[in-house]
Amino acid sequence: MVAARDEQQWQPLIDYLHSELSPEHSMDSHQLDGYLRAIASAPVELPLSYYSELVFGESKVRFNNEGQRQDLMESLVAFSHFHQEQVRSGECELPFTIEYSAQKHDRIEVEQWARGYMQGYILAEKEWNELLALCPTSTSEQYQDSEEQIDDNLLALSTVADADFAFTEGRSEHEVAECFRSLPDTVRSLAELGLMLKAWMMEHKPELQARFVDTSCPVVVAPKLGRNDPCSCGSGRKYKKCCG
Repeated sequence: MVAARDEQQWQPLIDYLHSELSPEHSMDSHQLDGYLRAIASAPVELPLSYYSELVFGESKVRFNNEGQRQDLMESLVAFSHFHQEQVRSGECELPFTIEYSAQKHDRIEVEQWARGYMQGYILAEKEWNELLALCPTSTSEQYQDSEEQIDDNLLALSTVADADFAFTEGRSEHEVAECFRSLPDTVRSLAELGLMLKAWMMEHKPELQARFVDTSCPVVVAPKLGRNDPCSCGSGRKYKKCCG
């Protein structure tokens, strides 16, 4: 069954990122969406502690209490799981209309998404390159031309991420518009390559995955508090008169 967007699951995180409490260089919702798609498409499993800090602009986030930290991390995990399911099912459901516009403000959501994707790709760029070098490209048709395909996909994504810069590099408006139009195909292609490399890695080089140890505090999905229950922050007050 294909994962569908259920934004209520990660709405607490989105609300926080767009609030005054969020650190200055935190991602916006579209940048985060692209970022998590790249994390899900990587040829290794990246643990929460490895990618969560960049969501908040590499700042140490101050939470009002443990309950708020828990809610935000639960939201981030749920958002990540959505993209993992999309990758496994070969889908690419994007949260906007994909269309190039000469007006920057009309294409900013797509550009932000692509910028987030590039940030996520960079987190595992070393492993992408290492696995491409290790895979038996000369003996298996499955792996032929993978590196060239990835380069083409990344060029298309970087074009979407900054169309104005692409023009300065000599790309035509038709070429840029085509990169926007084909964004879902580009993203699906990278996801397919990531899955292929991950399967090879787990069979032949599982020690690469061992590099990534999750050092984050565990995220425990707790039952929702009732309004009259004791507040989870430990104040001793009722939830409705404390953090609720």
